[in-house]
Amino acid sequence: MDQNRGFREVAPPDEAEQHAQRSQLTMNKTGKRSYQRACKVALTKGAALYKGRLLTAQALGAHEGQFASPAKAERRSFQPNRQIHHKFDMEVLTWNAGSITSRVWNEILALLATTEYRNTKIVFLQESHWQQDQVYSSGPWSVLTCGSTSRHKAGLVVLVHSSLAPLSEIRSTSIVPGHLQHVMIPWKRSRIHLLNLYQHVWDSKLSKMENRGRRKDVMTQLENRIQRVPQRDFLIVAGDFNAHAVTERPHIGPSVPHRVRFANADVKTLPSLCKSCGLTALNTWASGHRSTYANSDGTYSSQIDFLLVRLHDARRRSKEAYSDKNFPVAAYRDGSKHFPVRATLFIPPYSPTPSKPRPFDATGLDVSFRRKDDNWQAYSHRLTEAVVRTMQERPSWQELDEVMVRVSAEHYPPPRKSQPAAGPIHQEYWKKVRQIQAHKRAGTEHNPECQKLVEDIKEEETRSVAPSAESQPKGSSW
Repeated sequence: MDQNRGFREVAPPDEAEQHAQRSQLTMNKTGKRSYQRACKVALTKGAALYKGRLLTAQALGAHEGQFASPAKAERRSFQPNRQIHHKFDMEVLTWNAGSITSRVWNEILALLATTEYRNTKIVFLQESHWQQDQVYSSGPWSVLTCGSTSRHKAGLVVLVHSSLAPLSEIRSTSIVPGHLQHVMIPWKRSRIHLLNLYQHVWDSKLSKMENRGRRKDVMTQLENRIQRVPQRDFLIVAGDFNAHAVTERPHIGPSVPHRVRFANADVKTLPSLCKSCGLTALNTWASGHRSTYANSDGTYSSQIDFLLVRLHDARRRSKEAYSDKNFPVAAYRDGSKHFPVRATLFIPPYSPTPSKPRPFDATGLDVSFRRKDDNWQAYSHRLTEAVVRTMQERPSWQELDEVMVRVSAEHYPPPRKSQPAAGPIHQEYWKKVRQIQAHKRAGTEHNPECQKLVEDIKEEETRSVAPSAESQPKGSSW
C-alpha cells in the first residue's frame, strides 16, 4: 500500500528551494512556527508536509543543531549557601542526644571543628544524662551544663563559641534542674538569652493529673522567664518539648504533621506559649524535613523538637530551619533517635530607636501622684478598670501598654508648646512690610504712599539697632 497516499509527490530540491524563496522564509530558527515544526519533523522522519507539499529536510534547508535549545542548568533543591555569611549571621543547632557518653562528646567536638559547621556558634543539647552543673572550656567552646539526678536522667548542655564572648562573661542559671536552663551572653551593647528546655516525658508510674501538673510547671517557669527578657535583647528558645504542635499563623507554620498518632493533650501547649510571648517556631515553615524523631523501625515519626525566636527576629532565611537527617554523630546507635534542628539566625547589634515624646504629660502625672488629688483618684480608678478588662479580653503586653498610654493621655494630655505672642510693635512692622510688598507686585513702588512706608521701616530699624550702629553698613534693602 502506498504510504504517501493522499500526498503529492516529493518535490525535487530545486523546485522546493524556489518555493521557500517565494515564501520569503529564511531556513533558520526565526521562521514561522509551522515552518519550524516541519523542519523538526523532516529532521526526524526524513520528510514533512509543509504548505501542501511533502518536502525533505534538505529541501526545507533544515540542519542538525538548528533548533537545539541551550542546555539548562541542573535543577537542584534549594539549600542555604553556607559559604557566604553576613558578619552577624550565625548558625544554631539543637539536638536531643539521648545520653552523651565520652565517645559521643568527642564526636560532637570533632564535627563542630569541620568546615561545614565553622559558622555554628551556639549548640543546645538535651538529655545528656549528666548529673552536675559545670562551667568550663573545651577548645574554642564554652561548655555550660545543667545536671539532673532524677531517675529519668534528663540533663542539659549549652555550647557557646569563644568568638561571641569569653567564658568569664557568660552566665548560666538552672531554673528546673535538668529540664530548664537559662544562659546569658553579652553581645554588642545588649545580650543573647538562651533558654534550653527538656520537657518531662509521660511517666506510666504517675497519674494523668501528676504528669500534666509537672509538665505545666516547667512551661510556666519557661513563660515567666521569657517575659522577663528585655525587648532589646535577642532571645532563643530551643529544646525537646515532648509535645506536638498545630498550625497557627504567624506563630506555628504549615510544616507540621497533619495527623499525629499518639498525640497527647499538650498539642495546644506550644501554640499557646508562642501566642502569649510573641514567638514563632522556625522549623515549622520549611516545606520538607519536618520530623525530628523516629522510632526504631521507622514506622513512626513526629515533630517534638523546636527552635523558637521572637516574631520580629524571624527572617526569611531563619524560617528555612530544618532537621538534619544525615547527622553523623552517634549514627551507629540502634533504636529510636532524634534529628538535630539547624537554623541560621541574624543577630545584629542593638541600636536604640530615637526617643519619641510621650503622648501624655509625665510631669503632671508625677505631681498628681505625689499630691493624691482628685484627678489622680479618677485616673487610678479608670486605669484599673481598663487593665482588668484588657487582660480578660486580649491578654498581651502590647495591648496592655497601649491601654495604659491611652488612659494616661485622656487624664493628663501632653502640654502644648507655647508660641511667643507678637507685640503691637512687631504687628505694625510686619503690616507695613506686607503693604510694601503689595506695592511692588502692583508696580507702584514709587508711589508717595509706598515711599512713606519705606521711610517708616527705616526709622524703626534705626531705633532697633545697637548703640554701635555707626559701625554697621549704611543703606537698606528697601
